[in-house]
Amino acid sequence: MIRDNELAGLALTLSRDTQMKITIGGDTSSCSADGSQINIARMPATPLGRLLMTGLVFHEVAHKRYTQGHRPAGLLGELTNIIEDVRVEAKLIRERPGTSFDLEAVTSYYAKKGNLIPRDLPCALLGLVMAYGRTEILGQHALGALFGPCRKRLAVAFGAPWVREVEQMLEAEFPRITSTSDAQRLAEALIGKMRETPDPNPPPAGKSTGQEKGSQGGKQEEASAEQESGARPMDQDEEEGGDENGSGNGSGSGEKDSKAGEAGEDPAETNGLATRSDTSAQQGSGDKSSSQLAEQNAPSPQPPTEREIEQMLLTGTGGYGDLSAMATQELTDLAAQTPQHLRQDIPLLPKVGRRRASPNKLDETHALAACSRMRSRLLTLLQAETMKPKHYGNSGRKLVGKRLVRMALGDARLFARRVETRALSTAVVILLDTSGSMFDDCAGGLKLFEIANPAAYALHVALKGLPGVVAASAAFATPSRHQPSVTILVDFAEAPKSNAFNLQPDGGTPTHDALWYARAALLQRPESRKIILLLTDGFPMNGEETLAATKRCEKDGIEIAALGINTVAVCRYWKNFEVIKDVRALPQAMFMMMERSLLSQKNV
Repeated sequence: MIRDNELAGLALTLSRDTQMKITIGGDTSSCSADGSQINIARMPATPLGRLLMTGLVFHEVAHKRYTQGHRPAGLLGELTNIIEDVRVEAKLIRERPGTSFDLEAVTSYYAKKGNLIPRDLPCALLGLVMAYGRTEILGQHALGALFGPCRKRLAVAFGAPWVREVEQMLEAEFPRITSTSDAQRLAEALIGKMRETPDPNPPPAGKSTGQEKGSQGGKQEEASAEQESGARPMDQDEEEGGDENGSGNGSGSGEKDSKAGEAGEDPAETNGLATRSDTSAQQGSGDKSSSQLAEQNAPSPQPPTEREIEQMLLTGTGGYGDLSAMATQELTDLAAQTPQHLRQDIPLLPKVGRRRASPNKLDETHALAACSRMRSRLLTLLQAETMKPKHYGNSGRKLVGKRLVRMALGDARLFARRVETRALSTAVVILLDTSGSMFDDCAGGLKLFEIANPAAYALHVALKGLPGVVAASAAFATPSRHQPSVTILVDFAEAPKSNAFNLQPDGGTPTHDALWYARAALLQRPESRKIILLLTDGFPMNGEETLAATKRCEKDGIEIAALGINTVAVCRYWKNFEVIKDVRALPQAMFMMMERSLLSQKNV
């Protein structure tokens, strides 16, 4: 269950479900080239943001699982990508049917928004292939209105018979695609179709689609010829030069759109796709505009020259039909609309990695001694009240009828009741500061990290030994741009080892990133009590962000206790804190913090 209404909680759930690395933060959204890493810009959890993020994640999951190799450049690559999008999404939907809703929602959104209107000839070819694949293969009928405008642009350049041949090719080859190489072969076949030299002899005047669009006799002859040859006819609106959205595909969806156009509906309002006026419907009115006369007197289709086709293949369209790129750009735009003063309160999901353990162990002498002294005191302080689901007694208000037969056996426990018991139900995340400032000197000739590292290990070992308590430990620092700011040392249910805590300080102090990570991790846990134990020198990189993260954690019912390593600077950010100058002072400091936390809960 998603217990968080923010994108950070949804992203964490999706990342665990899909085995993808999803982060929330920064000003731009992006996807890695291999589809394994997705970043969503920091933004509120609007319905549109959730729709786009979820659809984007499932789309990239499909590519990560089923796409092999890299796509070519230019128009061939874009055409291959559109065909491959359909193939991998269809495969993912067969494996996980629930993803079809999220994937279709993204397609429908951009269809209604008008982003898929074909602006030139290459876009028309891509749009026709996309419309066929997504309506016929995926059943995403919002793109049915895309057939009309794409067919018309292609028919003007190559002629209606060429368009029909392309659709017949799609109908025959699309269901046979089983791999990325098959998708590229179909794309190459379509490109080869563009390079074919059209018939130089135009059809007779009575059947010319360019000059005699208004002739009903010519249309009837064409329809009769198509029926005799067995070819799939184009929609009536296409032959008449009518509503671009009033056409469909071989399955009949185009016929429905054509009927809707004849009934007077405006597909541009319902589908978001631009249309042109139906000139054929006005030819009998006697009032013809200059544009209508020009269209009637238009010459026969003039295909692009060989040089023009090669230029189209080289330059492509710049990303037409790439739903993934459109979604990432729109998420970036949505984040840019968020006022700056509101951004710091929006939860983040920072990039989290795993740090390689040191080959050397810590000096465990003082740490293990501190563990044994802490356990007995923490056992009572960490207890939380839980409810037994059922308990039966010989008195109460709710009589359980099915237990009446037990009276014959001398069992008088006939009443059900719920009772409170004292039990441990606590999840803890230990955050260890490993920034460069932890190299500073401390009392006794030690460095700060030489106190903090054993203290974090001692805390984890002590908590691990308590029944009903689960703990995870993570370090935070920014050693370089390419490394994550938070690294997991010991995850929940893992056994702590001292060499995982033997770390050398380096980089900045992203305390807010660590708090956002801990918050997201704890909100996914079923335990009733959630605690963050922070070990730091108390000097974060961004004080305002740290305060904002602290307030949000406390608002969500997460307790924060800070251990200042030889400094009282932690008092600027956290109310419940203690200062230690030696690992041997850890048990008493922990007892004081946990006692204050328990008393504050009772007062509430």
